[in-house]
Amino acid sequence: MERMAVSYFQELYTKDPTLEPSPVLETLIPQVTMETNDILLAPFSDQEIADALFQIGPLIAPGPDGFPARFYQRKWGCLKEDIISAVRRFFDTGHMPPGVNDTSIVLIPKVQHPVSLQEFRPISLCNVIYKVVSKCMVNRLRTCLSDIISENQSVFIPGRLISDNSIIAFKCIHHIQPNVGNADFCAYKLDLSKAYDRVDWDYLEAALLRWGFAP
Repeated sequence: MERMAVSYFQELYTKDPTLEPSPVLETLIPQVTMETNDILLAPFSDQEIADALFQIGPLIAPGPDGFPARFYQRKWGCLKEDIISAVRRFFDTGHMPPGVNDTSIVLIPKVQHPVSLQEFRPISLCNVIYKVVSKCMVNRLRTCLSDIISENQSVFIPGRLISDNSIIAFKCIHHIQPNVGNADFCAYKLDLSKAYDRVDWDYLEAALLRWGFAP
């Protein structure tokens, strides 16, 4: 079973070498200003690092080291300097100590009684220090997301709701219905398979640079 699962998900997440991102990248317009980059690249304060730690669910499943966030949160008085130093060292050097970014990948069933690998979702269980680093970056990026991401994207952006686009779609269909006798209309519902799971990192980096983010 382990070999079957590894083989299936390796094939699923393998990059497609035939995709050429240039036509898409050429349509992106730089949105990130020098002032925004200055804010994003400023050193993280002790408070930002502490906030990132305490925003993590205390009993969320731990990574390979076995320590949940609750341990670090309760022992913050003793561990504060070590945690802050470890996080800052990563942002200063771009490197993490061995083991910090190790990840346990587990399969979560999508349905009550799964019978195939397609009915499982892989999730990554990361160590807390890695999560703190990630959370610090996410908190910084939130300050500029609404300026660079189209209003059509109604989820994962602070101040926007996933229901917004559902309401718009409902209103469009409602508007079309009285006019069906006068013209032909067609509506498409598209669902991208693994839209947020299968990420081409080379494309993502190129897109960020194209938008104006500092290297």
